[in-house]
Amino acid sequence: MERYTLGTDQALPDYLGDLPGDPTLLGTYEEPNIEQILSLEPDLIIATDAQEGIHDQLESIADTIVLDRMEDWKTVQLKMGELLGQQEQAQKIVDDYNEKVSGLKEELAKTVVERQWLSFVHETI
Repeated sequence: MERYTLGTDQALPDYLGDLPGDPTLLGTYEEPNIEQILSLEPDLIIATDAQEGIHDQLESIADTIVLDRMEDWKTVQLKMGELLGQQEQAQKIVDDYNEKVSGLKEELAKTVVERQWLSFVHETI
């Protein structure tokens, strides 16, 4: 499966630098390359509300799902699992993450000493 993504300033964000398969850049997040997307003849386009201005163009190319860019990553993970028919794998990723966070919280609770804080607030009338 080939990978395609949008970048920033005509480059992939640093956190995507280690993706396998050298993904093809389809323009920037702010300005996707509509012609390049059209040439791929996609079955499905997954966009965010950041691309609201070109939603009609994307919809004319293929079915388009628009995600809320401020949505929690776990919710997006589960939606992607549903779209790809991989609900169990998506749920496992979320469950593994939650388990790891829970374990870390327990470890931190053992090392953090409860402290009391005192704040002074000065208000001028």
